[in-house]
Amino acid sequence: MAHFGKVTEFIAGKEIWSQYVERLEHFFAANGITDKAKMQSILLCSIGPDAYKLLRNLVSPAKPGEKSYKELVAIMAKHQHPTPSEIVQRCKFNSRQRKQGESIATYVAELRAIAEFCNYGDKLEEMLRDRLVCGVNDDRIQCSLLKRSELTLEKALEIAISSETASHNATDLKKASQQSSPSTSANVEGVVKSIPKGKRTRKSTAKSTTCYRCGGRNHDSKDCWFKDSICRSCGKKGHIEKVCRSKKIKQVIKPVTDAHRSETRQSENEDYDLFMLQARKGGPLTVEVNINKIPTVMEVDTGASLSIMTEAEFRKSWPKVTVRQSEVPLKTYTGEPLAIVGMATVNVQYKNQRNKDFVSSKEMDQVYLVEIG
Repeated sequence: MAHFGKVTEFIAGKEIWSQYVERLEHFFAANGITDKAKMQSILLCSIGPDAYKLLRNLVSPAKPGEKSYKELVAIMAKHQHPTPSEIVQRCKFNSRQRKQGESIATYVAELRAIAEFCNYGDKLEEMLRDRLVCGVNDDRIQCSLLKRSELTLEKALEIAISSETASHNATDLKKASQQSSPSTSANVEGVVKSIPKGKRTRKSTAKSTTCYRCGGRNHDSKDCWFKDSICRSCGKKGHIEKVCRSKKIKQVIKPVTDAHRSETRQSENEDYDLFMLQARKGGPLTVEVNINKIPTVMEVDTGASLSIMTEAEFRKSWPKVTVRQSEVPLKTYTGEPLAIVGMATVNVQYKNQRNKDFVSSKEMDQVYLVEIG
């Protein structure tokens, strides 16, 4: 006589005993087996050598064949899974939260498994509903459930699963849209999105801000070619003369008469204001003069009787010229005083005009002041 289905052996750790017994009894029902002795024999033949050995030890000194089917099932169940504490199981049930990525159906199934030994009786459906609402771990689904004044477990499951499905569908549509139209994504997110991290070029990460090292706009200052350059204006490392901030107080020259020079020497205790004159378009107005026979480009200040330059620029061109102390007070257009480094005597020639007086001063960037006639 052919049988429907097949009963495999029981493997502890892979399957719990109660589930194995359920499968076995389904096999009995499918094949119309109701004889208790026959059910006992099939059980002992199907459970496998390891489980049979365990069962034999549990009933010793009797033999497994001397026990009824019901007794054998109960003895193995007591050994494999002692009845857990009702209080402990209820604590587990009431503290069970839906895990990240866990589906609603799986969460409720796990709740039912925990509730097996909670002895909720007729209150089980109500307790499952409450635990679903409290432990769903999704504010949007929870709000949808709490809107219902009369909520059964069946209705709660319907609402939660439909919301979960709708969320998954929306995510799938978004992914499909991004895959089908990459150009739209690139227009919104920019070029950087399509470039793998760690392989982005200077062009893809460039910002629209101006580089303070060279004045360019197509790169970041940390990638600038001039980050190790020495400025010819202030002598500092990290930028070029074009963008040097020290040029706000830079070389200025103004020829004056002998009388004016003499008057200046007699009034060293007076304050001198520094002004800068720039053209309306382009850079500042400059002229080329010879200082100790070295051509030097200086900015023109038509209202100044003294001339200045940075200490770094002066030392670079005239390292051996002696700098003397000077008591000439010097201040900017806004009234801020400048500490004077000193004055130096040099030969100055501008076209056909000559003079020998040169004064220096300092504030943060070392500045020298020159007086010529």
